[in-house]
Amino acid sequence: GAPWAIFATTWTHVLGPYFEDVEIKVAGKDSVVSVGERLRCVFLPIRNPVTKAEALPKVVLPQGFVAHELDQYTLKEFWVHASPELQFAHPGKCGELAKIRWQGP
Repeated sequence: GAPWAIFATTWTHVLGPYFEDVEIKVAGKDSVVSVGERLRCVFLPIRNPVTKAEALPKVVLPQGFVAHELDQYTLKEFWVHASPELQFAHPGKCGELAKIRWQGP
């Protein structure tokens, strides 16, 4: 089921399986996601470059895709060390948080 069915069509190679502890702190601009030592994502608010005031932009997709509303943030920390063939870091880039209602399988 969605959202995995949507993303699965974009993969040409699957790694794993890996069994890791997943820690998620959903707290808006203070959110953090960790997957063992394989992934870490730390969110920060986007700031106005002139005034340094926090900006809280949101993308709204009335018909949805994966979500209907996506809150926009800056990624203080974002790295993946899934395997020797999949490693990258993208701190300082755009990050999104959204509420997704998903029921398995």
